[in-house]
Amino acid sequence: MFRFLADLATLARAGVVGWVLLQVGLGPEGLERVVRLLLLGWSLDVLDGVLARASGRSSPLAAWDYPLDAGLAWAGWAYLAGAGLVPAGFAWAWAVLALVLVSQSAHFCTPTPHQDGSLGFPATSPTIPKGWA
Repeated sequence: MFRFLADLATLARAGVVGWVLLQVGLGPEGLERVVRLLLLGWSLDVLDGVLARASGRSSPLAAWDYPLDAGLAWAGWAYLAGAGLVPAGFAWAWAVLALVLVSQSAHFCTPTPHQDGSLGFPATSPTIPKGWA
């Protein structure tokens, strides 16, 4: 049951990402709605993690957790830049820097096979890569 609820929270977060992106053309008037949507999205992320750990098993949607986190952050940033609330030069510089950092860290977020044959992220705490400590 927890696994199903975790997947439901993941799917809902995907919907929030899309909903935030739909607000980009609204301008500054949509800021309050976007803030509420982002709070909902990040709350769903926390709920998803709690439910996934409570299930003790990997979920078919576990591999989408990190891409949806990134999508939520990027959607919020796209709104701020598109609404003119952030200077265009700064928005592009941040976007390029974030893309470089994400591409460099992507290999730490690769799903691993579990004993039940599914792919997903470990339900345990992440480990610090060797040489980083």
